[in-house]
Amino acid sequence: MIERSIAEFDMCDEAERLATRAAGHYAGLAGMAYMGWTLWVLGYPDMARASVGAALQRAEAIGDPHNEAYASHFASVLHAFCREPAVAHTHA
Repeated sequence: MIERSIAEFDMCDEAERLATRAAGHYAGLAGMAYMGWTLWVLGYPDMARASVGAALQRAEAIGDPHNEAYASHFASVLHAFCREPAVAHTHA
């Protein structure tokens, strides 16, 4: 379901993407971040890192501090899950 939501978000035009910010963050970015944690729980740490990395890239492209902080939070926690404290600290 998360993959489906990300795919549907990616098909939206810019006006629809902006409308998703009603919750304070881009839905596509949030989906990628949650997908990262989900993949880690399922035993796919490399795919989890890639998904959270994509969320970080999307946040940087958006250029909104709130979204950058949101993605960084998910990245920090994921790297803590993966026992990578130095990387987790960098994102924190």
